[in-house]
Amino acid sequence: MRDEGALSPELKTLADGDASLSASLNPFAASVATGVFTKAIGFLNQLVSVPLVALALGPNGLSAVLLSVSVVSWFNLLPLGMQYALPAELIAAGSNRVRRRQIFAAASIVYAFAGAGCFLGGLLIAYPLRHLLSNALPPAAALLAAALLNGVYICTWVSEPTLAAERKTYLFNVASAAGSIVSLAASALCFFLRWPAAAFVAAYFISIVVPTVTTFIQLVRSSGLSRHDYKNALPVMKGLLASGIGMLPFQASGTLKFHLSLLLVAIVSNTTAVAAFGSGMRLCAMSMSGVSILFSPLLAEAGHLLARGSYAAFRRLFVRVVCGGLLLCILVTLFFAVLGPALFQVWLSHVVTLDTRLCFWIGAFVSSFSVELLLFNTGLAVPKSPLVTALLSLEGPAALALGSLAVPLYGVSAMYGALAAGNIVGCLALSVQIRSEEHTSELQSHHDL
Repeated sequence: MRDEGALSPELKTLADGDASLSASLNPFAASVATGVFTKAIGFLNQLVSVPLVALALGPNGLSAVLLSVSVVSWFNLLPLGMQYALPAELIAAGSNRVRRRQIFAAASIVYAFAGAGCFLGGLLIAYPLRHLLSNALPPAAALLAAALLNGVYICTWVSEPTLAAERKTYLFNVASAAGSIVSLAASALCFFLRWPAAAFVAAYFISIVVPTVTTFIQLVRSSGLSRHDYKNALPVMKGLLASGIGMLPFQASGTLKFHLSLLLVAIVSNTTAVAAFGSGMRLCAMSMSGVSILFSPLLAEAGHLLARGSYAAFRRLFVRVVCGGLLLCILVTLFFAVLGPALFQVWLSHVVTLDTRLCFWIGAFVSSFSVELLLFNTGLAVPKSPLVTALLSLEGPAALALGSLAVPLYGVSAMYGALAAGNIVGCLALSVQIRSEEHTSELQSHHDL
């Protein structure tokens, strides 16, 4: 028998629920198909809405919209890794409806407090703390609109991992596609009426809030929650937080790279640089949305292979991820460097321009971060050593500090370069850890036999 100590708690539950997870392929196929469709609609939404903001409000208005969204996204860390723990706990509960209601109730409480914290945090940043960063922060109205709507999103975020655990991700994907369509229409309306930055912020958040709110309402109606479920939620809540908080350092590092970096650029640079950097980050997010389709399948495949002791197959999977990741880095970086400047000029209608050097480093960042996330999801099946955990937690803040010092000297491309260097450190740490742990687990398995 193989020692399951090599698996994280989340994947132990996934392995235990292997039979139920593989009972039907139709929901999985529907989730993948609708996921591709949803990503395409979302990509189109961002591809059109960002130029609308740039044309209507200019570089200053575009900076305000991008910075408002970025600042409130820091509060997405408040659920403390719950989105990682919730699916595994629901899968482990199986058909136990009482247990499933208790888990859903406990998670709902955590997300509700996190959503309230997002709004209060945005309120504090917009007013009492505003004088500390008066030259960097966007207008208070735009920031408050972002905080309020992101708070609603966090409150109802519980629906996404819950539907994933129930193999009904396709429902969330359909709602996301609808939200992107409504969001694009709202952005067009703001453009024609020349509404301020706060209106464009609200239009952006429609694409995020619509799917979570609609599916949350559906889940609450179908779950049959009662007061008794909420009264017994505290022990379940402690277990969920204990499972999810282990993933928080890496999640925090990634969030800081994407969202704190923009504020740091705003502090040490000007609004034109913020518009250029923020537009690049928005394109990075769109580019990575396609790669994200692979994250959950990689996690499931790696977990099942290690649970069965199929080390040769896991090794092949790991090699494919590494080789595919290297090819992705080369192709994406070259694409951005060669075609990036012209594409950005067309995309942002010459309101914001990016040179070849900046486009090169944008490509280096998005490709290396995509590979790091691919390796992370492959390596969730193995525990992280203290050294790897420290590297994954600190490479983001270290890269941000280095980039902030370099931006005044070398421009915003220096921030992308520093972040790409941090990603490479994370990739190397994850690769060494995955290979080492897989070898150790294989030796342990032979010893047990």
